[in-house]
Amino acid sequence: MSSLDPKLPPELEKEIFEVAAYHLPATIPAMMLTAWRVKVWVEPILFRVVLLVDPSNNINDHHGLNQRNTYPLPDDSNLSRISSTPPTVLRDSVHHLYLDRVSHDVAELVLSSCQNVHDLWLYLWDYSSVLDFVGSLPLRRLYCCLEDLFQSEDVDFTHPIFAQLTHLELFPAAIPTQAVCNGLALIPNLTHLAVTDQDFLEFIPDLLQSCKSLRVVILLAENPLDLPELEEHQIHERLVLMPCKYYTKDWHMSALVGWDYWARAEEFIARRRSGVVERTQFVIPEDGTMSLRMPGEL
Repeated sequence: MSSLDPKLPPELEKEIFEVAAYHLPATIPAMMLTAWRVKVWVEPILFRVVLLVDPSNNINDHHGLNQRNTYPLPDDSNLSRISSTPPTVLRDSVHHLYLDRVSHDVAELVLSSCQNVHDLWLYLWDYSSVLDFVGSLPLRRLYCCLEDLFQSEDVDFTHPIFAQLTHLELFPAAIPTQAVCNGLALIPNLTHLAVTDQDFLEFIPDLLQSCKSLRVVILLAENPLDLPELEEHQIHERLVLMPCKYYTKDWHMSALVGWDYWARAEEFIARRRSGVVERTQFVIPEDGTMSLRMPGEL
């Protein structure tokens, strides 16, 4: 055996690099320079979770992310890297996609290239024609303003975009209406709903009555002091009120390790049903949502 040959069995070597890549995604570009075989192993992991943010928005300062755990990093070099990546890698590897105020051209390029995205966080300045690209994705989780995405206050809840959707967070837009809540009940597999507009509370009882598949409804607020007192008719065992300051970090943690505000709400509801948590408690304590840590973060 040559001294240049790997000293570990290839299967073990591959597993070591993959574990390291999942643990610290920001180190993947350096790993890819180690050897061609390593590039083949870890490049798909590099693009499994993609965050692209307007460079003027300092994502680490405002969203609580640790750069060591974030790749691609939010700067212009990532677009050239994505543009030069083999189409099959983007098509097959990107499962979690976060687009925050990027240009329309960037949004179209990324959405048209990444055809296997099932988890999409979308906040853009220009949504024109974006629905055409998003509608072809096998989405199970969506975070966006539906009125902006559909370019209309009349959202078509029978659109294919909702066919496989289980988790939906609605960004605030127009004042919530009964028509919107009736439409949400048409989403066939919806199990988790999150809103930030307190006006939705008036419609939650009817929505939970008509949408039997819903297991969790969450009212989110960055500041726990902004969470309202529930009126008696708004109380429901599937409803949770939750402070969540770092939305981006929460989404990123979900993409990396599967722990997010949805999971915390499910756990809280289960503890409330079992009597561990008072049945009259609907607000998850702040320390249950703010202590978010990524793998390897001190």
